[in-house]
Amino acid sequence: WRSEITVKSGICSSPVTFMRVSFRTKELKMFRIHTPTIVAYVIHNKPLPDFYNARHDNVQHKTSVFTHHWSDNPKKGFDFYKHIDLSADEKKINFTYMGRTPANIKFKQQISPGDVNEIISQFKKHGIYVTASQEEAGANHVLEAMAAGLPVIYHSGGGSITDYCQEYGIEYTTLD
Repeated sequence: WRSEITVKSGICSSPVTFMRVSFRTKELKMFRIHTPTIVAYVIHNKPLPDFYNARHDNVQHKTSVFTHHWSDNPKKGFDFYKHIDLSADEKKINFTYMGRTPANIKFKQQISPGDVNEIISQFKKHGIYVTASQEEAGANHVLEAMAAGLPVIYHSGGGSITDYCQEYGIEYTTLD
């Protein structure tokens, strides 16, 4: 599996390839491939070892959904998260957002950005990870959630997310 990026002339002198992470290994590798005519780099995104198997299976009476972002970029999918937040039946679904948001968006259960231990703590409290990000180049938030053992619901326009999650999650296209 590979996903090649076409780079406009003058921006990058070498081809760059992003490879899917193997969740069975905790090794972090960066390969430099050199031939007489081409130097290419393979970049592996990888969560910190602390994220692996962070989830504890706790029986809950509600579906517990979590997401986190450090950027307030509109392409993070705030409209989708707001839809979940407003339409969720609080008796059946618990939605928690951690991170930054645009000034005009607030969630019922919103947590300020935190460190690795705070993120891992949230993974342990939730059963599903959702991401509405679109056109992500290297989605570490999804890699962290998968390393923690959470199933991922992801947007079909997620960029690298669709590559990472195609065998480990559920893809959606619309808010329906």
